[in-house]
Amino acid sequence: MADFSTRLRELRGNHGLRQKDLADKLGLAQTTIANYEQSSRFPDEQTLYRIADLFGVSLDYLMGRSEISLPAEISGYRQSFYSDQAESLEPMEPLARSYLDTLLSGDREAAGRLVLEELERGRPIEELYLKVFERTLKEVGRLWAENQLDVGTEHFFTASTQAIMSQLYPQLVAGAGGRSGHTCLVFAVCGEFHEVGPRMVADLLERDGWRCLFLGSNLCNEDILKAAREHKPELIAVSATMYLSVDSVARLIRAMRGEPSMGDLKILVGGRPFNLDPELWKRVGADGCARSAVDAVAAAKRLVTQEAVRAPRR
Repeated sequence: MADFSTRLRELRGNHGLRQKDLADKLGLAQTTIANYEQSSRFPDEQTLYRIADLFGVSLDYLMGRSEISLPAEISGYRQSFYSDQAESLEPMEPLARSYLDTLLSGDREAAGRLVLEELERGRPIEELYLKVFERTLKEVGRLWAENQLDVGTEHFFTASTQAIMSQLYPQLVAGAGGRSGHTCLVFAVCGEFHEVGPRMVADLLERDGWRCLFLGSNLCNEDILKAAREHKPELIAVSATMYLSVDSVARLIRAMRGEPSMGDLKILVGGRPFNLDPELWKRVGADGCARSAVDAVAAAKRLVTQEAVRAPRR
């Protein structure tokens, strides 16, 4: 199967465009197009959408994941990507600001102490996850997107937060309620390498009494389906932080809906694309959507107790 660089050369040639012509249409330098076609550079998310729209093909086709040159099957979610709408971020409380500043200074040990001391004072773990970890990770993502942070700093912040979450895990498990008897799988779809969000969801579901299997990130559909057949969960929680991953979510849901043994399986989605477009979860065929890790616990309960109405399936 073709890759992005091969597919880009083919599309450009089929439309009779030189590299310079394509560069002019996209507002890029000719050398940038040359680098794309030589696989020495890869475009950002917005540029990928512009290329797909220019040639009238789906992202799957452009990325070499499909041999069918058709427009994207899931329409409508691009609109929110191109709009001026930005994710609304709640103001950071003092603890979150201190945690952010301390960790950005490179002092992971001190940042961990801040959180552990707050836990010892009686602060609920759920609040630490939502108001400190989740909020500061969003802020770091914003700073990175605005070129105020380099990728190395962003990676350090994320890895450090995961390590600090691991320090809290014994207390998290110790405070868990009785087992609910419910089983779930939590993961990020193929192409997604952001796993702190789904990890938070898995932790808080486990604290709520679920038997929760956190599968990590960048999982292909075959592996997810295999895990679902083996563990027979009542619910799966799927994370996507980039619009490029929405197609992967939709394909996974279609695959699961096509499995007769998974007819009663509930599917919960979450992540930035779903927060920016409140109706997107319905268009990909999910049963529900969660805006935060804490919200995911409540949404999961509603779904497995049949309190939520199933979204229309495609």
